[in-house]
Amino acid sequence: MKIDSSAPDWFNHDRFVLSGGHGSAMLYATLLLNRYDISINDLKNFRTLGSKTSGHPEVTTPGVDVATDPLGQGLGTAVGLAMAEKHLSALYNKPSFSIVDNRIYVEVGDGDLMEGISHESASLARYLHLNNLIVLYDSNRNTMDAEMSQECDDNVAERFKAIIF
Repeated sequence: MKIDSSAPDWFNHDRFVLSGGHGSAMLYATLLLNRYDISINDLKNFRTLGSKTSGHPEVTTPGVDVATDPLGQGLGTAVGLAMAEKHLSALYNKPSFSIVDNRIYVEVGDGDLMEGISHESASLARYLHLNNLIVLYDSNRNTMDAEMSQECDDNVAERFKAIIF
């Protein structure tokens, strides 16, 4: 990913959307390892009122681009960011000079992809040819409530092939 922890507001950095915001501890640890303004004490204060490391990502935390949850909406948010990047590229990039060329990464899980909004978002991304959107799928076959086999028998790979993602 194209990032710079010394300039977290740099306009052209790659964006990361953690769709399942309840996994924010992983995001905060990654930010710490990448030298964002997160400390070990911040990690120890995870989910403490007023801390930088709330239970779901907040944009007030250095390195967090978007707040996320409920499940499924992170993919829609990422599609919106990818659309904005494409629009800005069309406006400002020149054949010999690119001003805007960032990518949008989104991590989605099984619970996200059970939500209808994720299907619609993926279809829109395909329709708009958003080749700057990278979807990272955590196929752990579990949801917050049960194993996937008890709630849904969708074949995610086949669904995404069907929309030619």
